[in-house]
Amino acid sequence: MGRECRLIRIFARYQFLRDIQFRAGFFIRMLGNLAEFGFMLAFFAIIYANQLVIPGWTLPQALFLVGTYQLVNSIYLMFFTGIEYLSWYVERGDLDILLTKPIDAQFFVSLRRINYDAVFSLAMAVIVVERSWAGMGQVARGWHWALYIVLVLAAVLLKYAAGLIIMTISFWATRIEALYYLFLDFFTISQYPADIFKGAARFVFTFIVPVAVVANVPASVLLGTASLNGVASALAVTAVFLVLGRAFWLLSLRRYSSASS
Repeated sequence: MGRECRLIRIFARYQFLRDIQFRAGFFIRMLGNLAEFGFMLAFFAIIYANQLVIPGWTLPQALFLVGTYQLVNSIYLMFFTGIEYLSWYVERGDLDILLTKPIDAQFFVSLRRINYDAVFSLAMAVIVVERSWAGMGQVARGWHWALYIVLVLAAVLLKYAAGLIIMTISFWATRIEALYYLFLDFFTISQYPADIFKGAARFVFTFIVPVAVVANVPASVLLGTASLNGVASALAVTAVFLVLGRAFWLLSLRRYSSASS
């Protein structure tokens, strides 16, 4: 783990220097992240201002869910968007060189890029979570918050595993970035209450394409609607996707020969 931690520090320092060098791009990405979050907050504010409420959800509760999703999304964007460049590594042959290095290739690809611009949307998400929680006037014990944090981190890993599975298709077919961006857009469904899914749709979006797990389960712990089965299912789904992602990665590596071939 010592070597991996040193590498992460090197990655972080390199990206920091790069962001300083290309400041315009950094600020554009930062403003884009903040604008996307701001639009979603405005969307729910307008809905409730016009009395178009979501049954069983007050405005502070809905904003708490949106803030929770943004926590997950910001942490993911900060640490794991390196997988977006996997198809580029494969196509250009950079993966050939990477596989000769004494470091796990999945680790390198996943954490190669640290996005500091996501820090600002993360800070905004923390503020929204704190203010919406205060607006609800509820009380939670310390272990509720601890479990909430664990489930937020689990949701980050779940999103990472799903993205890794998609991008690993790069070993089999090139130029699949559009599929990855579709995946990111699809996961925005996570910021809507899971109550909108009924019957088979709820099962699909919980276990098959687990977007309903990302924000709803962590938020439910503090909203008082969590169940032991729901929390256990969320952790189990995360573990399954992580295992599948690693297995698919190793399988694809065995199939991969080199860019030159």
